[in-house]
Amino acid sequence: MNITAKEKFSSAKKILNNNDGFTFVELMITLVITSLLIIGISQGLISGTRIIEKATMYTNSTTTFLEMDDLVREMVGRVYVPFWYSEIPVEENSDYLEIPFYEGEKDSFLTISFNNSYLHIGLKDLSGDGAGSISENENEYQSKIIRSFHAFSKITIEPAVNSEQEIFGVSLSVYPMDESNPPFAIVAPFGSNPLYSAD
Repeated sequence: MNITAKEKFSSAKKILNNNDGFTFVELMITLVITSLLIIGISQGLISGTRIIEKATMYTNSTTTFLEMDDLVREMVGRVYVPFWYSEIPVEENSDYLEIPFYEGEKDSFLTISFNNSYLHIGLKDLSGDGAGSISENENEYQSKIIRSFHAFSKITIEPAVNSEQEIFGVSLSVYPMDESNPPFAIVAPFGSNPLYSAD
C-alpha cells in the first residue's frame, strides 16, 4: 500500500487542526498539582537535613564525651598514692583539681581544670625534669596540657569520696553547651589508694 504525498499532507493537517489539546484550566490544575508535589518533596528534604544535622551534633558530642571519659579514667588511673599516706593532699576549687603521685611520683601532678568552656587535662612536674614549666614566678609551675575538650557550659571538678569521706578518685559533673543534651558525670578511681585507718 503506497501512501501518496497528498494523503500524508492531509493527515498532518488533521493533527495540526485537532482541538483535543490541553485547555488553560487543565494546564493550571497540572501546575498546581506539580507545585504542591515539589513543595512536599522540598519540605521532606529540609526536615531530613535537620534530622541529619541533629544526629551529627549528637554523635559528635557523644564521641567527645567518650574520648573525655576514656582519657580522664586513664590519667586518674595512673595516680598511685602510697599505701602509707593517711590522707591524699589534693589542691582543689570548683573548676580546678591538682593531684600528686601521678605514676607514683610525689612531685608529679595530674591537673584537671575548666576555663572558658574548655576542660584541660595536664601534668605538672615539680622535679624540673618532666612535664610542666616554670612561670614568671620561679616558685610557680605551670601545667603542661595533655588534651583539651570544649563546648561545655559548666564542669564541676572535685575529689570522689566514699561513704567515710575518704578520697578514692576524681568526680566530674559535665554540662554540655547545647542544653538539649543532658548533663553527665564521670567518676574515675585512682590506680591505688592509701590504707585508711579503721577508726
